Amino acid sequence: VEINSVSIGGFNDIDGLGVTADVLEYQEGGVHDITHTFQNDLSYSNVKLQRGMTKHDDFIKWITNSVNSSQKNTQFDVMITMKNREDISTKGWKLINSHPVRWEGPNLASDDSGIAMSLIELTYEELDLISY
Repeated sequence: VEINSVSIGGFNDIDGLGVTADVLEYQEGGVHDITHTFQNDLSYSNVKLQRGMTKHDDFIKWITNSVNSSQKNTQFDVMITMKNREDISTKGWKLINSHPVRWEGPNLASDDSGIAMSLIELTYEELDLISY
């Protein structure tokens, strides 16, 4: 994953990539057996990125800056690249004008020996598909 062309590492789980077309239905007067449908606006689902905790706190800084900053330019393009076992890029998604809407730290339990995971949720204005 890259933010503004800067690599910020890999993620175990990426969920929510998607686009939905809203549909406007119109029933023509006098024609009761047909409903016309027209594509209206597109909406993009939030993307959730999950990985093991690292020493980097870039996401926490990004989300707090986007809320507290006097500079309103806290939206960035985020590039998600899927790679195969040979580390070759196979598919990509560019989240245009993205900004964070949620960050979650790990669940801390003294009897849990699992990996401490963190989650960042992003919203964005547009989605580009990248082919390699």
